[in-house]
Amino acid sequence: KSPQTSWQHVINLSHSIVRRFLILWLIRSTIQDSEIKPVVPATVEVCSGSNATINCTFTTDSEGLKIRWHFNSSSRETKIYHNDEHYDRKNEKTWSALTIKEVTFNDSGLYYCVVIQDIPILKEYYSNGSQLNIHTQPVLQSSMLQKQPRFVVNVL
Repeated sequence: KSPQTSWQHVINLSHSIVRRFLILWLIRSTIQDSEIKPVVPATVEVCSGSNATINCTFTTDSEGLKIRWHFNSSSRETKIYHNDEHYDRKNEKTWSALTIKEVTFNDSGLYYCVVIQDIPILKEYYSNGSQLNIHTQPVLQSSMLQKQPRFVVNVL
């Protein structure tokens, strides 16, 4: 081989390495810039026997994300599956809603959502937890606790 041919080979190899480096750098930059932070409310209060809905919201431009829900009680941690009839799940691009049907005291615990991005690499983003508290009586808002005006009816 002539010296010019081997220099041409070195130059082509260098260009190939630089291109690969730039592609990897762009992918890494994109992943770091697209950090997803799912958020759920700190607590949800419901009456036993009613339905409870916990909303998970996040900001993203990514497509094709998957959303998973977990339940953590004092005795166990459980992944909530799509086919479980005790739960309804609705997923959209930037939010998910988990409805727990006809709650009982066994449903009390910490719920959190996980947003899964699997392209270009697998990353899971966990929300803060949402504590579900179950009450035996309807939860009264503070405005409902104020005294109601009394009416006096005089009978003649």
